[in-house]
Amino acid sequence: MKLLINSCLLLFVVLLFSGCLEVQTIVNVNKDGSGTVNEKVLFSKDMVELLSSFNVSDSTDSTGTSKFSFVDEKELKSHASDMGDGVNYVSGKEIKEDGKEGYSVVYSFDDLSKLRINENPNNKMNLSESDTGKSEKKEYLTFNFKQGNPAEILVNMSKKDLNIPSEEKKESKDTVSADNPFAKQFLNMMKDFRISIRLHVNGNIENTNATYVEGSDITLFDIAFKELFKDKDKLDEFSRMNNHSISELKEVLKNIPGIKLELNNPVSVKFD
Repeated sequence: MKLLINSCLLLFVVLLFSGCLEVQTIVNVNKDGSGTVNEKVLFSKDMVELLSSFNVSDSTDSTGTSKFSFVDEKELKSHASDMGDGVNYVSGKEIKEDGKEGYSVVYSFDDLSKLRINENPNNKMNLSESDTGKSEKKEYLTFNFKQGNPAEILVNMSKKDLNIPSEEKKESKDTVSADNPFAKQFLNMMKDFRISIRLHVNGNIENTNATYVEGSDITLFDIAFKELFKDKDKLDEFSRMNNHSISELKEVLKNIPGIKLELNNPVSVKFD
C-alpha cells in the first residue's frame, strides 16, 4: 500500500511539474535598478488537451461558450504580487512554438532589490492550492542592487536544508525506485522538460564571478532533463528524490555535463 501511495504521489507531482515542457525566465536590469521579467512557458500537446478537458483556466468567447486559455490576467497579476513590492503585470499572450503551446508574460519592476523569483515551476500552471491539494514549495532568487558606475548586482541563490534523516532516505529508496513501473513512466515524462533562469544587464559586464557568461547574459541555471538520462546512476538518484525541491534537484544534477548550474552564491555582477 505504501508503494502505491508513494508512486501515485510521485506521478501527481509530475503531472504538475512536467506538464510544462519548457519554463524560461529572463530578468532584464537597467543601470538604475529598474527592469523587466520576461517569462515563457510551453506545454506539450497532450498536456494542452488535458488542461483543456479539465478547463483549469477559462475565458468566454463571443458565443458565450467557455473555452480554455493560458492567459488569465487575474492569475498572472497575482504572480506579480508574489514577485515583490513594485512588480507590475505588463502584458501576456498565448504562443505556439515547435508543436508546443503556452504563453509569454512580461512584468516590470522599479527596484531590483525588491524583486524575488520563485524557482519552482509549479506556479506557472494556473492551479489553485485547492487544485493541488497542498501549497507549492517556494524557493526564491533574491537580489541586491547598488547604483553607481559601474552598477552592482548580487544574486542570492535559493538554499534549503538538504539533510534528510537516514531512515527517511532509506524509506524513500525502498518505496520509489527507478525500476518501479510508475517511476519509469514518471521519468519518461520528464525527458523533454527544461527550466532556465537568466540575468541580462542592459550594459557591459565589467566583472563577475558567474560561471556561465555570454555577452551581457548570465545563465543562473539551465536544466535540460535529456542530459540526465545519459547517466544511469544520477537517473536512479533523481528517481528517489524526497522533497522534489529545486535545491535538491540542483544537488543531484550539478555534475552532469550539459546542465548549467551556478554554484557561486551570491553571484556578483558589475556592469556599466
